Amino acid sequence: MAKRAARVDDPLSPLLDGDDGALLSALNGVWSSESSPLHPGFKFQGEGYSDTGAEKPKKKRRRDRTRPSHEITRLRAEAAELEQELRNQLTTASKRARSNYCSMVQNAELKSLLRQSLEDTRALELNLNKQVEELLQMLPRSMNMAIQSLPYDETQDDALFKKMASNVDDQYKNMEKVLLLAGLEEGTSEVADAYICRSKALTNGNLLKSRMRVLSPFPSQALVKALWRNVESDEGATLRTKQATAKLDLPLGLASRIAVQKYDVVVGDYICTMRMVMKQFIEKDRVAQAWSAVAEWPHMGTMHNVKTHEQGWGFIQPVDDSTSMCLNYVMMNPTVETMSSKESCDGQLNLARVYQDFIISRLHTLENQTLDQVIQEKKRAAVCPSNS
Repeated sequence: MAKRAARVDDPLSPLLDGDDGALLSALNGVWSSESSPLHPGFKFQGEGYSDTGAEKPKKKRRRDRTRPSHEITRLRAEAAELEQELRNQLTTASKRARSNYCSMVQNAELKSLLRQSLEDTRALELNLNKQVEELLQMLPRSMNMAIQSLPYDETQDDALFKKMASNVDDQYKNMEKVLLLAGLEEGTSEVADAYICRSKALTNGNLLKSRMRVLSPFPSQALVKALWRNVESDEGATLRTKQATAKLDLPLGLASRIAVQKYDVVVGDYICTMRMVMKQFIEKDRVAQAWSAVAEWPHMGTMHNVKTHEQGWGFIQPVDDSTSMCLNYVMMNPTVETMSSKESCDGQLNLARVYQDFIISRLHTLENQTLDQVIQEKKRAAVCPSNS
């Protein structure tokens, strides 16, 4: 009998229930030796996989490379005689001849050095080209992500949005523990990676984790403004009427701001309907965000009726007046119907890559909006003195 797909409110999904222990147990199970890096060359290996190749035959030593001892002695004696003859000629040679000889030796050394430099340059060029190709392969393939906001539907959305809003508060309470387990609790080094992990605490054991910590060349205020301008713009398109805003009365809890979004997203060749709740939390030295998102994918390759549950944490922290530290950490757990193991592995790997492209596209959108925000503020600052 086929296993049913879990609903968005299914208690089997620890990413949507309110149990802190379930979330942290899922996290504890994730960072294990079974994590697999998500990159274009990654493949699931079968049980019979082996990376040991056939043994190469040993090379036979050439007989002519081994000289008899008496010949070695003779050659050493001849070399000593030639060196002595060279010293004698240098002693009796004119100053010009000695200068020419020294120049010839220096030229030979310089030619050898030049040949070595050319070889090193070619090797460096090949290495740089390889790194550029790998970087281009890692860039998101769906930068032309299309988003269309959808209207709020009380019947479909009310209970789900309220449940997600409540869970976001619990997410924020666990933020420090989550970042500690993710290796993001300290440091300022830039991080950008994504992994497919296995965890026994999850329904199907698979989880995408995406980490990103970067130094942004923008003030923290501009980043926060750009982020919430985009979020609240989408919320305005979802809650198009005052009646919808009044009906959807979500508690702020510990947050200073809250927003909901509902939209269709086209990511590459796939489309999904996503609902998201985001909250902002003001801290002493940074502005933190926590969000929860549920997406329904009609199909993903051979998989159908796929649902993804996303939990995210982030913060924007000023480094100085013009630089900020931005952190973005996402966990995504898919829920799919029972399939063959090979189809499930291939399909979920493809889903993880598409979802990672979607995450990176969101970050690029934020960068573009922040740049627009900074340009507008500079224009206003340039106009205000002239008006006064």
